[in-house]
Amino acid sequence: MKRYLLRRLALTLPVLIGTATLVFLLLRLLPTEVVIDRILGEQAPESQRAALRHELGLDRPLGAQYATYLRGLAQGDLGTSLEKGRPVTGLIRERLRATFLLAAAAALFALVVSLPLGLVAARTAGRWPDRLATLGAVLGASLPSFWLGPLLILVFAVQLDWLPVSGMSASGSLILPAVTLGAGLAAHLARMVRGSLVEAMGHDYGRTARAKGLGETRALLRHLLPNALIPVVTVLALQLGMLLTGAIITETVFAWPGLGVLLLHAIDFRDYPLVQGCVLTIALTYLLVNLLADLSYALLDPRIRLS
Repeated sequence: MKRYLLRRLALTLPVLIGTATLVFLLLRLLPTEVVIDRILGEQAPESQRAALRHELGLDRPLGAQYATYLRGLAQGDLGTSLEKGRPVTGLIRERLRATFLLAAAAALFALVVSLPLGLVAARTAGRWPDRLATLGAVLGASLPSFWLGPLLILVFAVQLDWLPVSGMSASGSLILPAVTLGAGLAAHLARMVRGSLVEAMGHDYGRTARAKGLGETRALLRHLLPNALIPVVTVLALQLGMLLTGAIITETVFAWPGLGVLLLHAIDFRDYPLVQGCVLTIALTYLLVNLLADLSYALLDPRIRLS
């Protein structure tokens, strides 16, 4: 296990360097004069524009800019925001807690909804509860967050006045964005749980558990569910990474002060260091979540051994 963990951590480094390089090159394809215009204005004299270009290092060769960028990354320095003039690391740290809170709440909502729904659908496979659960999962997966979010606001915040519309300071402000972000994930997980359990019922250990006299529910929970959760954990790990990127739309709809809104604003301003820092943070989180998912396989299924 320890050797496997060290090997995976070693493989993470080239992935991060590749991501950092790709983001660096893509951003440098954009015209740098847009950044100068946003900071100084279009009517600024050329002398000021040249001075700012030199201060930001935008007049240096691309290779020199890249070397400075990698050197800063090696030291844990993500640079300074062009718009705010503050270290990128501090800006991301301020917003990261809100995004992680929203992603965790959305994942929790998805699990609370999908596991019972998948269990009921698997136990009643082919009957009307299964069809009803499948229909609900299809509908949940079909609703985009930019439509579901405003709908929930209209119903629960405007008409019923039960929950706040935006922000994260008021009580209950987490509910609507978490439901919006987690609805699609809940639908996918419910279908995955149902399919995995139905498949597990046909295996020898499933038939043996029922032959020993265990009830259907107890056999599902004790013997079938742990084995059926392995593909569910894989999907959940992949989707957790996507929750961070999908949170951009949800955070915008609900004015949630997270990393997604910060990234969107940085892209709009052409704030290169801030965009690079946000993307690298999302990529690193995605890699760590998948690593934790791989390590959890051995806990869920003792037959799996990581070497």
